[in-house]
Amino acid sequence: MRRSLEAEASLRVFAKAKLPLDALGRVFSFAWTLHDALADDLAHVVTVLLATRDSPCSPGLADSVATSGRLHMLQLLHRFQAEGFSPDAMDGAACGGHLDVVHFLHSNRSEGCTKRAMDGALDAHHFDVVRFLIQHRPEKWSGRATRWAAENEDLQAIRVILKRDLEMVKYFTARGEGFVKSAMSEAIAAGALGIVKHLHENVSQRYTEASRVVPMQEAALKGQLK
Repeated sequence: MRRSLEAEASLRVFAKAKLPLDALGRVFSFAWTLHDALADDLAHVVTVLLATRDSPCSPGLADSVATSGRLHMLQLLHRFQAEGFSPDAMDGAACGGHLDVVHFLHSNRSEGCTKRAMDGALDAHHFDVVRFLIQHRPEKWSGRATRWAAENEDLQAIRVILKRDLEMVKYFTARGEGFVKSAMSEAIAAGALGIVKHLHENVSQRYTEASRVVPMQEAALKGQLK
């Protein structure tokens, strides 16, 4: 805290001096590294250092800011086209439960993420992040995402998974009868007829007609099956 107060006092002095931006950048670079300014959330210092930098940002710097959940600092790095973003940024933010950072990276960056984002969010019980990843990211997740959606009967997440990936739905055939009926209904509603066919054929010997035929009859009456 003391360091931040001293930094703010220094900023006020430099502001009164009305130094040119380049000169201000040289002065600031003696007092702070970009890493330290980011760690202290000194937005004005970060802005000047980024605007006047003459070398690329350190590898992993943006990723570490995202992992720590400091959205405003991350936005500054993005705005000034800082180097060093990688899939580790969204992975780390997801593992830490920083949904606002995950959302920003999804909307503004192209690096994407890996399955570590989903697995880490599941491990830490950041289920808002889990739902966001399922509903908005195009990556194919491991079976853990499917199991989570099934076990929590999250029909919206199930609908997305069913629509995107036939392989993932194989897990559903091992679930109870009531869930199979829900899964088939959601697949029909999502227009995923290949998945409907898979469910119908693979559960026909295990479950009653109510779970595998009734959803299709209801869909036909509603005009969902063509």
